[in-house]
Amino acid sequence: MLQNYFNDVDYFYQGLFIMLEARNLSLTVGTKELLTDTSFRIGDKDHVSLVGLNGTGKTTLLRLISGPKTESALVITGHFLKSADTTIGYLPQEISFDADLEKTALQYALQANARLAELAHKITRMEHELALPEQDYESESYHQLIERFSDAMHEFDHLGGYTMQSNAEKVLAGLGFSEIDFHKKVKAFSGGWQMRLHLTKLLLQNPTLLLLDEPTNHLDIDSLRNMGVCRERVWIWADLSYLRPIGCPRNSRYQPQPSCRYRRHSRLFKSGCRQ
Repeated sequence: MLQNYFNDVDYFYQGLFIMLEARNLSLTVGTKELLTDTSFRIGDKDHVSLVGLNGTGKTTLLRLISGPKTESALVITGHFLKSADTTIGYLPQEISFDADLEKTALQYALQANARLAELAHKITRMEHELALPEQDYESESYHQLIERFSDAMHEFDHLGGYTMQSNAEKVLAGLGFSEIDFHKKVKAFSGGWQMRLHLTKLLLQNPTLLLLDEPTNHLDIDSLRNMGVCRERVWIWADLSYLRPIGCPRNSRYQPQPSCRYRRHSRLFKSGCRQ
């Protein structure tokens, strides 16, 4: 059974702060072994490319690391350890935008911080209440409303609410969206550009570990360079081809079963399969 540890596992290994570690991890779907007794560490300066043929378990492993519920047929043994300070963002190959089709690109991006979005809605509602002509300015309820409004404004400011729109616009522009695009509805964009919108949300959430499943389906090299985050985050790719062009300095390649061929650059992986 897989065990997840979220606290008290912060440590260093060969000069790297370890964000995530798998120990003796085995994954099986039905009679197919995807991983066998595999161990690896991901440090804060690592850039990792996960490479393999279709059906060898790349997406399964990324989903498992990201935390969503995995398919019921998956049998898992081993251990995962994650730093208490590690936050994970995951860009899947496909995602449903059905609930967001009528939102503009900017509105969609601003959903990145759920608490800020909630506070913005609450502040707008309280501003309306405070401006009601029948409001009794001497009543206890009015003073309580003023206090709640003040608390919400303070939290909004503390969480960066006054810069969230400019930050969202900056990331959107870095991913190739024009100012006109900011105000287009999500349904007006192609599937690839919708995935860029989802990546915008992930980048605004500022995860320390960013998982990208086949990102080159939706991104070109210029977009990756414009994001300016390659050297600031850990990336896990299910595609090797773009790591070198964007200048990632430390790469490790891991090829899941059945081939188990394995190239070791920074001692991240220790696998039970043949090397």
